Amino acid sequence: MTIGELSTLFNEAIQLPTSSSSADSTSSLLEVVPMIGWRRDMAWPDTGLPWVPPSPNLPAVSSAVVYGATVFLEATSVSEGRGTTTPFEQFGAPFLGAQVGGWVGGWGPALALFSFCIAVQLNALCCVVLILFLMVVSAYFCDRIQCVCMLCVSSLQALATRLAKDFPLPAPNSQDSAFRAAYYIPSFSKFNGTTVPGVQWFSARTSSAYETFLSGTAILCAVRDLATPAEAFVWDGVWFGHPGPELIDQYAGTSLYRTLLDNRALSAEDIVEVFSEDVRVFSETRKAYLLY
Repeated sequence: MTIGELSTLFNEAIQLPTSSSSADSTSSLLEVVPMIGWRRDMAWPDTGLPWVPPSPNLPAVSSAVVYGATVFLEATSVSEGRGTTTPFEQFGAPFLGAQVGGWVGGWGPALALFSFCIAVQLNALCCVVLILFLMVVSAYFCDRIQCVCMLCVSSLQALATRLAKDFPLPAPNSQDSAFRAAYYIPSFSKFNGTTVPGVQWFSARTSSAYETFLSGTAILCAVRDLATPAEAFVWDGVWFGHPGPELIDQYAGTSLYRTLLDNRALSAEDIVEVFSEDVRVFSETRKAYLLY
């Protein structure tokens, strides 16, 4: 929905409290001027208009497209890419790199291997053989890495188990977006000055609200499951003045979302399905307020 459409919905359907004592006077304060030449199926580049960043951390259209999914990472111990030139398009954390094992002197290749693994998960490319090949190549060329074989096997088994599952990410699809392995050094915000292993998300088009929610949930499930040690992934909005789980509950509008994510037995699709009735009700409510 557009800002104008949402304003009318908030004003009439939800009736948010205002400083005005009269509901009638509140309604009279709102006037929505319809746009000319805009269609709902347009992505921002289709408008031919220049991009004016609404925030320093949304410098490009691409960052705004994925923002609805990756903004949830602000409420966690995972970096959402602030402090880089592509915030919200890449994300990661130093503790995620431990997934490939506690290797002594394990620098670039170890980080790159983890980044590849999480990118594979998010792209739903279940190729255990390729991962095994890359592990062997990394160990072969990096004689400075002292690798404990059982640790490698354990890591591979954990990854194989994860990849063998039907990872739920039907959207964004392979034609519209993809994930690639990446690691970066933020200049400020979480982990500033630290090498952060993670992934970069390339999204070519805007996504529907459902796809955004599913994608964001799938990302949270992936980083939750790959965190090593597991307790390194926590709900913590301290960077934004909300320590603990308060921020994720505010972003989601309910504590239920966090509770479901804390249940490792649930997939992203399982979690999204819990809110399907809410989506249906809202979809019906919004119809009366659509201008385009």
